[in-house]
Formats: sequence, C-alpha cells, structure tokens
Amino acid sequence: MSPPDTPPEPPIFFADRDLGAKIVPSRLRHAGFVVVAMQEHYGTEKSQEAKDHEWIPEVSALNMVILTNDTAMRFDGLIRKAIVESRARCFALARQDLTGPQMADRFIANIEAIHHITSQRSGPYFFHVHADRIVDMPLRRE
Repeated sequence: MSPPDTPPEPPIFFADRDLGAKIVPSRLRHAGFVVVAMQEHYGTEKSQEAKDHEWIPEVSALNMVILTNDTAMRFDGLIRKAIVESRARCFALARQDLTGPQMADRFIANIEAIHHITSQRSGPYFFHVHADRIVDMPLRRE
C-alpha cells in the first residue's frame, strides 16, 4: 500500500520593497498567504539600500517566491542574470498604478494559479499578475 499523496507545502512569499511593509503583506496574510516583507527580512534601512541583483539570490536560496510591482526587473541585465542563475520564481503586478489594497487583491484573485505554478514548476520564471489571470513572461536577453 502506498502512502497517501501529501499536498505540497504552501510557498513562502517574499514581498519586495515596492509592495510596502504593511498594507499588502497584511492583506495577503489575512487571505492565507505566508508572507515575509522585505523590511521584515532585512530591516528598514537595509531593505531600502539592498540591490535587486543581490537580494534575489539570497531569498531564492531560502526557497521564497518573489512578489513585486517591478515589471522592469526582467529587462535589466544584472537583475535578469540574478533571476536566472538563482532560479528565482517571480510574480510581478502588470500595472504600477494600483493602491496597496488593489495590489493585494490582484495577488489574492490569482492565488490558485500562483500556487499551481509554484507547485508544478521550478524557476527561473517571471509572471505578470493581472486582475483575472497570470501570464508567463520571457526573461529577455540583451
């Protein structure tokens, strides 16, 4: 008799500085996400100074899934290299004009799709998060 299938552990999400330290992480936690805000992980001062190409490998090594509002990350050569080499798993809001509650709502509305991707695929990848869907975006090369 084989053991019953064990559901995968829910991912730990890392909310980068663009998502703030209060509204978005709080709303995501209330919806059932396990979230570490960048400011909680690094402290307020270091979180503002940390370079993306440095913190991405660090949080990826901790097996955290990155949530961001910075869609341009995948176009910057140094950051893209960090994403690829650290096999980072990234979900970025497709719009940058959203309020904190709206940002959280986009992630919450797509939680099933995000959980599916994180449980089925290893990184690296970069998805855009829309109101009603997530879209796999290529990590562009220079």
